[in-house]
Amino acid sequence: ISPLLLAAALLALAPAPAAPLRTARLRPTASLTVALTRELGKNEKLRARLAELRPELATAELPCIAHAAVPTAAEVAPALSAGGGFDYVIITSPEAADTFLRLVCEAFGGVEATPTPLRAAAVGDATAAVLEAGGVEVAFRPSRALGKVLAAELPAAGGNRVLYPASARAATTIQEGLAGRGFEVTRINTYDTVPADWGAGAAEAAAQASVVTFASPSAVKVWTERVPRARDMPVACIGETSAKRCRELGYANVHFPDKPGIDGWAETILKCVAAVETKTA
Repeated sequence: ISPLLLAAALLALAPAPAAPLRTARLRPTASLTVALTRELGKNEKLRARLAELRPELATAELPCIAHAAVPTAAEVAPALSAGGGFDYVIITSPEAADTFLRLVCEAFGGVEATPTPLRAAAVGDATAAVLEAGGVEVAFRPSRALGKVLAAELPAAGGNRVLYPASARAATTIQEGLAGRGFEVTRINTYDTVPADWGAGAAEAAAQASVVTFASPSAVKVWTERVPRARDMPVACIGETSAKRCRELGYANVHFPDKPGIDGWAETILKCVAAVETKTA
């Protein structure tokens, strides 16, 4: 057989070149935006953590809530000055902690000058950190950062007298749970949570968000009222309380970490981002 015929025969028997592999191309992360909805000035820690984990991920600060003073805050000083004092001061959020510390300092000049020592029961590590930085002893933290868990787990102490400085919007879960266990609860509303004003362009930015984050039920309510497709968005909540409110309002794609905190929250957000990337690939 001639060399030319042999070469042609071998070429015919050779396998066809493999087709190039087709790989899924994820939507570039830079085209995704995460909406940060805490009050103005309180989103920086989360933004910074997300930047550490995914530097290319865009964020948009769209505060849904703001805090306002209430007249009843003036009742804190007389309550602390009354005879007997309290066995616990219950604080459920960093904002409640900041407000309480400010009221104490205005009334007495500092936490060390109160008529009786302050012992706090704090919901969450962030809340406890604010109190300890302000000089207040944190005597108790519940096993989970939830008001209902605190109400179930707070140990009896002294006369079981509790001061509960709270947001005017806070549910009655804690006081009712403690009262059912025999505690004497004095609740004083020390601040209110109100809808934040949105400037020009905020509504459009909200509508274009890929993932939205919530740290309070109040923020969920405001976002739902202002953003037409709110319930279709993937949601990353800081904890169970906000997630519950989302589900009550009809959100289907709701996620939250087992333990509230910036690190777990950031990881939950990135899982939501990854799901969006996969879906749009």
